[in-house]
Amino acid sequence: MLVERHGYDAQFRALALYEPVLAHAEYVTGRGPDAPVLLGALFEVGPALAVVGTAVTLFPVVRRHGEGLALGYAALRTLEAAAICVGIVSLLAVVTLRRDGSGAAGPDADALRTVGGALVAVHDWTFLLGPNFVLGANTVLAALLMYRSRLVPRPVAVLGLVGGPLILASATAVLFGPTRSCPRGAPWPPSRSSRGNWPWPAT
Repeated sequence: MLVERHGYDAQFRALALYEPVLAHAEYVTGRGPDAPVLLGALFEVGPALAVVGTAVTLFPVVRRHGEGLALGYAALRTLEAAAICVGIVSLLAVVTLRRDGSGAAGPDADALRTVGGALVAVHDWTFLLGPNFVLGANTVLAALLMYRSRLVPRPVAVLGLVGGPLILASATAVLFGPTRSCPRGAPWPPSRSSRGNWPWPAT
């Protein structure tokens, strides 16, 4: 769990490095170093590996207390890691667009900004899917396994049984509410979303 904690710390560092591409529509048509975004992508690979590593480590320990639950937990953790990786790839694709279309003007620049904005939106929604919806579900499964096995004190397991549904409720509120999600799914007003100045209206 300590490895995973450091993994999430690395994700927050990655978000700071992603700021040029997440908050500025002109990034995809501009010039300058891509190293911060690439370094941010590298930082996010660690959390994805930590998520899978947590599932692989816990599965043989908890399977005797509920093989179905343990398998479901491992599968959801893998899905969470996959969602993180899709978000990484979407931003790397924006970097590729920038390199291929640097200096574009007129309709070409508008097209690049539109495609870049779509890729940034994919990044935002994968954060809502992976570390929110999927995280809420696997938190419930992990808490059930911990409650059954008594590998942790039961009050700690109960915290997970309460917290998991709260995470799911929060993600559902972001999905259907008037706000959009910033990275890690916390609701921000549309004007402060990680979409920043990308050229389409919030809905």
